[in-house]
Amino acid sequence: MIKDITKYIYNTNKESFIIHCIILLTGFIVMGILFNNISFFYNNQKQSIDRLDTKKEYQLTNTIEEIQNFTEYFVEDAHLENLKLFYNALNNNNRFIYLDKFEQCMYMENHIGTNIFACGYEDGNPQYYEEEDGTIKYAIKNVTIGKNCQDYYNFKASEGRLFEEDDFRLNSTIPVILGAAYKEFYNIGDIFVGEYLNQQKEYEVIGFLKDDTAITIQGRVIFLDRYVISPSIVIDSYPTTEDEIFYQAASYVEKIEGNVVLTEDYDVAEFTAFIEQLTNKYSMFDIQVINRNASLQNISLIMSCYMGKDMFFLLSGSVFLILTVINWCFSINLFKKISNFFGVQIINGGSEKVIFIATITSIFICILLGVIGSICILIYNRWFTPIVLIGAVVYIAFNMTLNAAILRKILNKDIDYLLRSE
Repeated sequence: MIKDITKYIYNTNKESFIIHCIILLTGFIVMGILFNNISFFYNNQKQSIDRLDTKKEYQLTNTIEEIQNFTEYFVEDAHLENLKLFYNALNNNNRFIYLDKFEQCMYMENHIGTNIFACGYEDGNPQYYEEEDGTIKYAIKNVTIGKNCQDYYNFKASEGRLFEEDDFRLNSTIPVILGAAYKEFYNIGDIFVGEYLNQQKEYEVIGFLKDDTAITIQGRVIFLDRYVISPSIVIDSYPTTEDEIFYQAASYVEKIEGNVVLTEDYDVAEFTAFIEQLTNKYSMFDIQVINRNASLQNISLIMSCYMGKDMFFLLSGSVFLILTVINWCFSINLFKKISNFFGVQIINGGSEKVIFIATITSIFICILLGVIGSICILIYNRWFTPIVLIGAVVYIAFNMTLNAAILRKILNKDIDYLLRSE
């Protein structure tokens, strides 16, 4: 009997059930996205980003890389010397903090069986090149930092240590810190060989960063879990071969494209004038000062910058309320349409209890299908968070209670009222 009544209710109101199910599906997807952003406020990535105050940072740019015959230009000792003196001047001024930081891939053979550390891996196209002997070398994500960066960004090591003063001097083996994702593949003290700016270098692992450690480079927020972090080496010696000239010149060109954090009593106009003086003194190329705030990597980061978590809670509550009102309107409309059917069933000896259970079951199945469908879509797109499930349970419990109260009130009407309905 219950099954037959449920089928009749669905078949005679099929379009209404489908529309209501689609509305619930859409609504819970929206709530899932909002809940995903709310959860973002409490995870380690958001806390890492909160520590990045990009508004204080001014970035230096230059056009030195555009010089034709780059290596030949720096064959003349004075040009490379001026580049090094310019860099030293940036690092020895008490009116600002110079943050020497840049991305520069290093090339390595894959000895660990995964390409997750390769540049382009997240886009499905890991970068590599093949040598003449068939050896394949992958471009590994690497960030090179100066001595001020790890203190300014408050780097913490989960194992091993961070860089020390001597690590920024030229040594036969270069110490590196690895991102958290490397911990299952390397140990402290491991040594590997990588190709950096066309030079083969030996590297030693001295530590691992904590999960979700972040830094800004060239206006982007970068999480360093899959990065090698190498020290920005100060090279006092002068190159004797073309390969060494290119290596030193390219290194220092990138070193002077870092960021500057000004002290409170030193404004950007004074700093710009200082840079112009240095540019003239050392015959540098078009050094510019820009304020490039970080452009964040995904929608969660972007939204969290412009909306506080209170706004997300407000929007989530609003969607919940709208879905509840829609469900209320749907139920009232449905009950009015089938009130005549209720009256006929009661006259023919039907039980109010059976009618009640069958009607509530049909609405419950509609709500459940919408909720389950939305959860599947959220899981597929990696937007699902446990709070969505809690919200769904609360929604179902509240609305089924509301539906039961409305239906009970209608069934308590006299038989004439029910028969006069649609």
